[in-house]
Amino acid sequence: MNTSERIILAVIVLAVGVLVAIPPIYGWMICPPDRHYLGLFGEYGRTQACYLAWGPRQAQEGHWLFEDKFNGAVDRRLVFNPLWLAMGWIARLTGWSVLIIFHIERVLFSMILVLVVHRIVRRFVAQPGWRLFAVALAVFGSGFGFLVAHRSVTPDLWVSESNLFLIMLWEAVLPAAAVLFLLAIHRGYRTFFEHGRHAVATGLLTLLLGSVWPYGVVSVYAILGVAAAYTAVTRRDLRGAVSRYATIVLISAAVVIYDGYLVMSEPSLGEHRAPLSPGLDEYFVGFGVVSVLALVGAFYAFRERNRRLAFVLIWLVTTFCVIYLPVRMVAFQLCLILGVQVPLVILAVYAARKTVGDLLTAGRPVRRRLTLAGLGCLLAFSAGTSIYHYRNTLAAMHRFEPPEYLDVANYEAMRWLAEHSRDDEVVLSSPTIALYIPVISHNRMYALNMATMTAGYHSKIARLRGAFADDRDGNAAVLRRFLRKHEIAYVYVERRLIRRLGPAALDRLRRVPGATVVFHRGTVTIFRISPPPPSAAA
Repeated sequence: MNTSERIILAVIVLAVGVLVAIPPIYGWMICPPDRHYLGLFGEYGRTQACYLAWGPRQAQEGHWLFEDKFNGAVDRRLVFNPLWLAMGWIARLTGWSVLIIFHIERVLFSMILVLVVHRIVRRFVAQPGWRLFAVALAVFGSGFGFLVAHRSVTPDLWVSESNLFLIMLWEAVLPAAAVLFLLAIHRGYRTFFEHGRHAVATGLLTLLLGSVWPYGVVSVYAILGVAAAYTAVTRRDLRGAVSRYATIVLISAAVVIYDGYLVMSEPSLGEHRAPLSPGLDEYFVGFGVVSVLALVGAFYAFRERNRRLAFVLIWLVTTFCVIYLPVRMVAFQLCLILGVQVPLVILAVYAARKTVGDLLTAGRPVRRRLTLAGLGCLLAFSAGTSIYHYRNTLAAMHRFEPPEYLDVANYEAMRWLAEHSRDDEVVLSSPTIALYIPVISHNRMYALNMATMTAGYHSKIARLRGAFADDRDGNAAVLRRFLRKHEIAYVYVERRLIRRLGPAALDRLRRVPGATVVFHRGTVTIFRISPPPPSAAA
């Protein structure tokens, strides 16, 4: 790598760091006096809240294992995640806000992600200029979503795993997961296409990936399994291919066994669901110009029997096969699209180099400048959806609503819970506000408004509505039994809960035996549900 390539790569890395750091700083700068800034933002601000409640906040309190805060009275700490643990420990040691550590981690891993992408691209693209173009296209590029956002939803508008820029902008765990995944795939390539000694490193990276983001192990196993089969056939080395693949699986198997144990021992973890993968046509639009060029590049690679690019084709085809398997291998199968933008970009750049590469090295200077201008326009056009998301992320902050902000009454209510309740006590609140209570007060919640994260979400909400609607006996006994059955210690009432349950919800709570108002400010009221007397319990 020459000096000019290092300098330009450094500029791209710094640009990414600045771009992904601006939104939380901007939100803090414009925060009005009647709001509390949560520091969560973007389309997946709610997911960021879940991550904070699941891991870093619990690690900050000294826990090594983490519990599910969003499924009621689950009193077992089962989940281990070294990334969350490190974030919580750093916050505890430095005394900094865990939210600051949260965003520092996101920015740092986003910058590292650029370097990892460059490292992979170097394996398949020889020319420095084309390598830098590929990195920029992978990091800032997207699809045609910004052209059709008003009438359809393509993956580049909502599937953050399909888009490196969205991973860095919206997500907190995925930048680190993407780094580990791409490193595991890179080492896997070297294992099967260069030297088997890399199998141990591949297994260790897969093990670490599984402990941070378990879904990625499925993709690594599938991609490298096909790569192993390919090398076994082309090199006629079945024994070597099997032994290398077995080494990877055996080293990383511990995390697969552990995750299987989690799902079997805690049903709520196995019930999480996500939408099915979008159609291939939607992905084609979602990757935009890169999709078209990648098809051309795949044609060239296949026609020329390019052995080096055979792995890129295996990576690409296997990924799309996995996300469309009839039997869903994991609950979040569409998440397995993670990282596919990299092989797409490598093939796209290969196609571009084959078609216009000669114009950059030969011919008249005018023609060369026109070619460079055309590639620049291609990059700028491909970044359209990324610009669209960035603008919307900043604009959404001016609503001064969750996930970016809480009004003062809600924030003080959550602070009251943090000071006066135990973190193992269950709080019933609006499913929307339930996302943010564990981040501040650490309580467990009855349900939140993310069906993918709440086991039996629809039945829980139906039972909740039924308990508040059934007032036939006039003394709210049905509601009382519901609250005790689900071990609810506090009912957090604010406008969102009243809107969901009806205007009479507050009056019915006042009639519940043992329900006492312990906090009230503005539109927020917290009821403490006292346990029944020993005689009644008997």
